[in-house]
Amino acid sequence: MTEELVPLDYLLNPKQFEKTFFIKENYASLRQIALDGYLGLLHNRFISWRIFLGIFPEHESVENWILITQKLRIEYANLKEIHGKAPVKDLDPLIFNPLSQDPDNPWNNYHQDFQLRQTIRQDVERAYQDRLLFQMEPIKEIMTNALFTWCKLNQNISYKQGMHELLGLVLFVVYSEQAQRISEISEDAAQCLNILNDPNYIEADTYWIFKQIMELGMMEMFQPVVSNKPNSQKDKLFAWEAEKNDLVNQDKSNEENASPILKRCHKIHHRLLRAIDRDLYNHLEEEKIEPQIYLQRYIRCMLSRELSFPNTIIIWDSIFACIGWDYPNESETITGKLDFVNHLGLLDLVCVAMIIFVKDFLMESDSTGIMRRLLKFPPVGEIYIIIRMALSYKEILFDGRLNDPVWPIRPRNHPPEIEEFKHHSLEENFERNEESKEKKHKKINIKNMEKIKKRKNDNEMVKIVHSVIETLYEQIEISEFNEEKTARGMELLNQLKVEINKEIKKRQDQLALIK
Repeated sequence: MTEELVPLDYLLNPKQFEKTFFIKENYASLRQIALDGYLGLLHNRFISWRIFLGIFPEHESVENWILITQKLRIEYANLKEIHGKAPVKDLDPLIFNPLSQDPDNPWNNYHQDFQLRQTIRQDVERAYQDRLLFQMEPIKEIMTNALFTWCKLNQNISYKQGMHELLGLVLFVVYSEQAQRISEISEDAAQCLNILNDPNYIEADTYWIFKQIMELGMMEMFQPVVSNKPNSQKDKLFAWEAEKNDLVNQDKSNEENASPILKRCHKIHHRLLRAIDRDLYNHLEEEKIEPQIYLQRYIRCMLSRELSFPNTIIIWDSIFACIGWDYPNESETITGKLDFVNHLGLLDLVCVAMIIFVKDFLMESDSTGIMRRLLKFPPVGEIYIIIRMALSYKEILFDGRLNDPVWPIRPRNHPPEIEEFKHHSLEENFERNEESKEKKHKKINIKNMEKIKKRKNDNEMVKIVHSVIETLYEQIEISEFNEEKTARGMELLNQLKVEINKEIKKRQDQLALIK
C-alpha cells in the first residue's frame, strides 16, 4: 500500500489496537474522542465505526467480534452468489429463453440486473476522481458489487445517485486499515487484528458498514420525492429531467404524505434553525429560500459534497459516535408531528451549524447569493468548529437553554485521561510518520509538529483564519457578479489584500513565539 493510495494519517496502528481494544476493552472515552475530532489519532477508525454503528456490541469481547465478523462475511458471500447468478441454460427453452416475452422468464430479471450494474458502474467511475485509490479497477469492482447486492435486497429503493459516494468513503476507511504483516504487538492481539481487518474481505466488510448506515435512517432519504405526475405534454417536457433525478415534489413538506427527505429538510429548517437562530431563519424566509433545494444533497450525501474528504470523515466520526444518545422530549419540543425514526440525529444539527457558519454572508445576500453560497460551501479550515457548534445546539435545544449564546464555541474541558490519551496519540502519530518517511530518506521537522499541536487548541487563531477566509469569499462573490465593473471591485479587493497581509503578519508573530 503506497502513500499515493492512502496517506499515512489513515493507516492502521496495531499498537493502538492492542492498547485500546484488545487489552483495555473499555470504550467509555472512545465516543468523546470521536466527538472532539481526535478519532483519527487512534488509527483504528474501521473498528471504531463498527462499534458506533452497532455491528460490534460495545460490551462484548474481541473474540465475540471475530465470530460476528466471520458470520457476516459468510452471509455476504452467499448473498452475492444468489444475486449474481445468470439464468440456468438447461431449463425449458420455451420459457427460459432470452427472446421469450413470458413474464416468468428469468432472462427479464437478468437484463434488468445488467442495466442496474451499468447504472451503478457509471457513477462509480465518477467517484472521488481526485483520489488515485478510486481509479483502480479492483476498487471499482468492489463498489459495484457491494452496491448491486444491496440494491437487489432493497428493490423498493434500488440504486440512487449519491449512494456510491457514501459507500466510497466507507471503502476508503476499510481499505486504509487493512491488516498487513503485523509483528509489533502480541501474538494473540495480532491474530485477532488479522481476522477483524483481513484484506481478503474488504468488499464484505464495506458492504455491512454501508448497510448499517442505510438502516440508521439513510435508506428513507433515498425514497422518491415525486408524488404527483405532470398531466399535460408541456408539463411532462419540463418536468422530465427533474423527476428523473427525484428533485421535484408537488406536496408541501409539512403534509402527512410528504416523503421522509422533505420532512427532514422541513425539520432542520423550520424547527431546528428557527429555534437556534431566529434572525437568520427570518431572513431566509423573507428571501423565500426552499430548504429542500440544498438540504437534500447535504443529507443524502452526508455532507461529502460540501466538505473536503478528510473533513467529511471527521464529521462522520462525530455523527456515528452520537448514535444511541438520548434526545429527550425531541418530538414534543422540536419536531412535533414531523418527527420520524432517525438514528443519525447529529447530522441534522451539523447541517444547522453549517448554515450558521456562513451567517454573515447570508444575512447580507439576496436569494441568488444565498443559494449560491449554500450550494457551493466555502472551505472549512477547522472542522472541529462545526462539530462543537452542532454539539452545543444539542445541549441548548434539549436542555431548554434557547437564550444561551452559541458562538463562539468554547473548547471542551476534557477529563485527564482523555488529555493524556490525546497527548500520547499525537506523539505516536508523529513517531510513525517519522519512521515511515525515514525509509524514504525524508526529514521531519519536529518543531513544526509542535506548532500543529499547539494550534489545534488555539481558538483565537482558528477564528482569525475563519474570518479572513469568509471575507475573501464574500468579496469574490461581490467582484464576480457586480455589474458595475471594476472601480469599486478593485477597491474592495485592495482593501482585502491589506487586511490579509495584516493577519498574516500577526499569525507569523504568534508562530514565532511558539518556536
